[in-house]
Amino acid sequence: MKTKTKTKKTSGKCLHHVQAGADQCFWVNNGPVVKDALELQEALKNISDEQFDFHTKRDGNDFAKWVEEVLQCKKCAKALRSAKGRTGAIRAIHTCCK
Repeated sequence: MKTKTKTKKTSGKCLHHVQAGADQCFWVNNGPVVKDALELQEALKNISDEQFDFHTKRDGNDFAKWVEEVLQCKKCAKALRSAKGRTGAIRAIHTCCK
């Protein structure tokens, strides 16, 4: 399956159509490799609290940084930064992927 790196902003577009290139995937600490928002949403449902905290409590929110920088969706990144816990993060991605 061919993947592409999104270079344009996704405002107004469904976020689940954007995939990271092989060199820009998100590597969850001791967990799955994620290439798009829907995979991130699924990973958030399945990772441990320790894995979630590793990416959200150290130096900002790694999930939000990746969504903003790689998937190019500032709206979803902002929602992820504002999310209260894992359930809020899952909801934020779901809302952006409508």
